[in-house]
Amino acid sequence: MNILSNRFIETFSGAREQRVVAKRRKIEAHFQKLENITGAAFTIASEEIKEGVVGGYFLRLNAKAPYKPLAQACEGYCLDTVHSHLLSPVLYALSSLYSLYLTHVPVSFYVVSEKLLEKCQQILEKDRDLKDPIEVAIRLLLLSLPKVEFSPCFKGPFFEKMQSKLYLAKNRNREDVQSLDFAVIANHLLQEEIVL
Repeated sequence: MNILSNRFIETFSGAREQRVVAKRRKIEAHFQKLENITGAAFTIASEEIKEGVVGGYFLRLNAKAPYKPLAQACEGYCLDTVHSHLLSPVLYALSSLYSLYLTHVPVSFYVVSEKLLEKCQQILEKDRDLKDPIEVAIRLLLLSLPKVEFSPCFKGPFFEKMQSKLYLAKNRNREDVQSLDFAVIANHLLQEEIVL
């Protein structure tokens, strides 16, 4: 566990921390040890709605032979009504990656919307001066990983499933949607300078 993983966990409610521990055990049972995981792949979406920004992710984990990939290691959905920041679901997805102690593997993001993809790519531009704490925190988290790639996701089963889940999150079922203040989380991550 690194310092950023610990800081994320400090922002979790007791119920969310328990869910993360259960997911961690499930992943460890599947792969035997975390070193057998070779990569993480997020399918991620973010959409502006009347109340703010809603988004979600699926996480797939790839593995060394003879272990099989875990096609849906976990998923999560969030709502940002405080800042309506399009990147809040990216911070939410990264909170899972870090709290599951999966920061040792390359990470791919398959991004459902062009607008979100563009924002994600801008985060990693070296000459871009970021002021917003959510963007600064996301950049720090991404640069702390061994390798990060962003790619578009405009079709396929994961795209269709994400569209269906987001529709439910927007219009019907909000039980599984976490409503969070992402600036508070970002500022907690950035409370002291971390040397990369």
